[in-house]
Amino acid sequence: MARKIVILTVALIALASSASADLRQSAVLFLMIHPGARPTGMGETFAALSDDPTATYYNPAGLGRYPLSSSWYEFEFDNPEEQIIALALIKSGRVEIDYRKYDMWLATENGLYKHTPKGWKKELIYVTGEDEHLIDILKRLFPSLAEEQIKSDIFPRIIDNNELSGITLENDLMPVDFKLKIPYSIMITEKITCLHGDKSKNLWIGTENGLYRYSKSGMVKIKEKSSPKDVKINMISEDDAGGIWVATDNGVYRKRGAKWRNFSPMDGLPSKKVDGVFPISSSEVWCSTESGVALYRGMNWSREYTFRLEGKKLTWGEFLDLVLDKPLGNRRDMILLELGITNDTPDASETDTIGLESVKIPYSVIFEGEIYSVARDRSKNLWFGTRYGIKRMSSDHTWQFFGYQFAKVTEATAISDFVDTRWSSLDENTRMRLRDDILKFNRSNQMELSPGDIVAVPSSPTSGKAYSVAAIGSKVYFGTEYGVLVYSKGKFRYYTHSGLDREPTVALTEHSGEVWFATQNRVVVYSKGKSGITAMHVQWLPELADDIYYEFLAGTHYLEGWGTIGGSITFLSMGKNVHTNPQGDSLGVFSSYDMAMALSYGIPITHSLSAGITLKYIYSHLADVGAGSEQGKGIAHDAAVDFGILYRAPIRGLSLGLSIQNLGPDIAYIDAAQADPLPRNAKLGIAYNLLNTPYNKLTLLTDFNKDLIDIGYEPQCTTSTGKKDYSKILSEELKEVIKNVGIEYSYGNFVSLRGGYVWDTEGCLEYATFGAGLHYRNFSFDFGYIPKQKDVVLSGIKRISMTLQF
Repeated sequence: MARKIVILTVALIALASSASADLRQSAVLFLMIHPGARPTGMGETFAALSDDPTATYYNPAGLGRYPLSSSWYEFEFDNPEEQIIALALIKSGRVEIDYRKYDMWLATENGLYKHTPKGWKKELIYVTGEDEHLIDILKRLFPSLAEEQIKSDIFPRIIDNNELSGITLENDLMPVDFKLKIPYSIMITEKITCLHGDKSKNLWIGTENGLYRYSKSGMVKIKEKSSPKDVKINMISEDDAGGIWVATDNGVYRKRGAKWRNFSPMDGLPSKKVDGVFPISSSEVWCSTESGVALYRGMNWSREYTFRLEGKKLTWGEFLDLVLDKPLGNRRDMILLELGITNDTPDASETDTIGLESVKIPYSVIFEGEIYSVARDRSKNLWFGTRYGIKRMSSDHTWQFFGYQFAKVTEATAISDFVDTRWSSLDENTRMRLRDDILKFNRSNQMELSPGDIVAVPSSPTSGKAYSVAAIGSKVYFGTEYGVLVYSKGKFRYYTHSGLDREPTVALTEHSGEVWFATQNRVVVYSKGKSGITAMHVQWLPELADDIYYEFLAGTHYLEGWGTIGGSITFLSMGKNVHTNPQGDSLGVFSSYDMAMALSYGIPITHSLSAGITLKYIYSHLADVGAGSEQGKGIAHDAAVDFGILYRAPIRGLSLGLSIQNLGPDIAYIDAAQADPLPRNAKLGIAYNLLNTPYNKLTLLTDFNKDLIDIGYEPQCTTSTGKKDYSKILSEELKEVIKNVGIEYSYGNFVSLRGGYVWDTEGCLEYATFGAGLHYRNFSFDFGYIPKQKDVVLSGIKRISMTLQF
């Protein structure tokens, strides 16, 4: 067993090379190997960062913090004189997997704004290069304008805005690295009505007098053939094939490729004035006009759809209850009348059997007013946000109208008195609007109500204006005049995060699980927790043996509303060994290895504090048989637990982390009386983001490690008088603290450079670490290295890890 003894001894020394003397007395020291090439490069610091799946080792509280757990971000629009009317997102080109890969744009009635690290800005900053002339810059930014217009109109306004008194038309050479401010109000002079960011990174801007497109090529006012020139733009949207749809006061315009087409009432639109256009796909597009709703199915627009009875023998009354959500009162009568006229049976009554194979249903019986938004959920239901509440068309083409209940009138009364009595606590303006809404929804113009009349009245926030709809996973979100609502498992509820249940929400959009909510004075972003997998392989002591290696595999997964779970497997192979008897005769070959399996869980406690726990099962297989006269096997099982917390300090960019590792009973191989302690350890970490911009990030880290092997034991330190010398006791304890420092610089989340240093005073060790990382989209490749150094057993070992986040 000579080779076995040598290898195990060297391996244990290597594992304990940066541990205190007490820690070296413990068993299963493989639990103290720091996984992940990224932390290795930063001096093995990670307790206060813990933002990838290796948090399952360093600090499970990292599972309760972004990006492993969901988070909210607020971007205030601090201009009380303006209100947000539109929000658009454009892919920025930054290598990110969350909301940061999009630039945010918003519009108010007074202008266009883009979000920057310094807040919302209403001007473009152009940094000049060498030998650049102002006229040439303006030509690039305003390609649709004639040179004479640029010189006479744009040029002097830019000069005034930037106080460029020395720049003239004759001498317009710009100084190098000058930050030229170009207000968007110079680019767009008309009042903005809507925005849209398309898949090709173009920002489309609708105004009261035409359409603009802003891209890297500059700002262009659209004046192409058949395009929406010099007309009010009411909405811009995009279909699944990249086609651009524009609702205007002159019909609907569609851009497919380089060609525009204008749809008018001649193509089936109910009206020339179109308020909104909503593509579900390139061949299914809804529109809302001042005269009703229509649907485009690849050819022309239709104002009705066909419901097939499939052999069912129904009366008209049964049909209303089955398909149109059981209308009552005047509403029921008017819907039945319109259905009869549309289907050439104007005298149909509720009790008459429908003598048709299919029934034409005009959209006018569904929608009392304009549509604001449309979305399809994963069950193929269509959801409509409208002027008069939320409506749903199920996959079987039946309808449900939310937010109203029916009330029976008991005595003759005016509609105004009916409303004033029922909603006496509301102000006069709100009651006036309720009177109008009730008349409209009930399809009535009668100002007097009679006993026995049945009236549909608003009964919940789902009856209000629903400006935006987004189907995300199994839930549907609605931005309404009363706040954000969410529909899940057959019920509506307020969405209470970040106070969104109390503010009118004008825009709501989703990309890859990230959700943006725009209220009148802020944008709130929900960034979903990212799942991930990381793996590391290390050839542990290549100069000694090629079958000694270390493997680490970890993964995390965020569960909405529950927290983040994680798991990891750690494996250390100590090679194959020969079993010999006392005479040196070979008795066979066996493998030695250590393994641990862990299950982690982390959750945010508050906005600033998260906590986590890791449960470990430990299996140590050193030998199949005991040495010499020992009975039993060199195999042991044990369990341990880690606890961790992470705290985001009030100082911007500062985080504190604490992790207690490997708490559990002693582990025994042959004799329980000779059980060895686990390598219990405490980590205290500090991380500080010194620089954090969209393209540059610099993080400083430090960890302090203190073994807990002899916790409760007090060093025998006394003064000359025999009293306890607490200062000396503290000094002895501090000597055992291993200090780690690290630094990480990342550029554009594409490449990272790392460095670190480790001080172990008790172990008489000091060494530096280095590392690097490459990132592409959601994949990271990391390399960590401890340079060769005398008396540092683990030096010269290269650590490589790969991480995938999704």
